[in-house]
Amino acid sequence: MGISKKAVALAVAFVGMLLAGIGAAVPAQAAADCNVGYTCLWMEDNSSGTYIGKSADYDSLVGTKLNDTASSAEANGGSCSSTYYYDTSTRSGAYFYLNSKSLVTANYQDPNLTNGAGKGTNAGENWDNRISSYKFSGCSS
Repeated sequence: MGISKKAVALAVAFVGMLLAGIGAAVPAQAAADCNVGYTCLWMEDNSSGTYIGKSADYDSLVGTKLNDTASSAEANGGSCSSTYYYDTSTRSGAYFYLNSKSLVTANYQDPNLTNGAGKGTNAGENWDNRISSYKFSGCSS
């Protein structure tokens, strides 16, 4: 049983499309934006991978996929000047903070939490896979 001329033609056309880039793989999806009024955490460095955006004034991450698994962070607290991140679910203990992207426009993200994070008492420590809660701070009404 031989291969038909039509099947060969289709195979040649397909290979040609691949070589021309028409069938090239789709690039990875860009990192999600951290909207105004949110704090955002990602499981991977450089704001990629599984993502969570939280808009409550403060919250525990216990019960979410990002509890003790975040590798990058961004603060965009809207009317709040900074966001504090803690290694306990009760917003106490060791912490670092990031400024608000929309209010302060500097030091608002950390794309790699392993090499220290933001500002504050424990900022120089490895925060990879360590954040359990957060709270917005310096909020205007």
